[in-house]
Amino acid sequence: MEKKLAKFKVRGTSFEGRQGILEQILEGKNVARCLAVLVPEPDNPHDKNAIKVCALSRENELQHIGYVPKEICEEFLSAIKAKILAKRHRVSIFRSQEKKGEFLWADIEVLRKEKNDKN
Repeated sequence: MEKKLAKFKVRGTSFEGRQGILEQILEGKNVARCLAVLVPEPDNPHDKNAIKVCALSRENELQHIGYVPKEICEEFLSAIKAKILAKRHRVSIFRSQEKKGEFLWADIEVLRKEKNDKN
């Protein structure tokens, strides 16, 4: 069984149409859970260490929902290169009401690969 390595709020969920993607995953509910993968983005113009968080939709398609926080990207890139992370991680998506209206956001649980998993 995989072990939780870290849990954090996915950053950038309000940009580039990502609220619409989160809404599709929520399907009208207030909370939804799905799987996600971490995808390094070395060509990102803002941060060469950027790591995208891509949720796996019901149709088995990867949907870009945000980023790993910049402060920990370098550490996670090292873990990805060392192949100690699981291939898929757990994402929880939430609907909340704020002063400016409704906002959708996500938490991710990053999982460590099992020691006997060779992939």
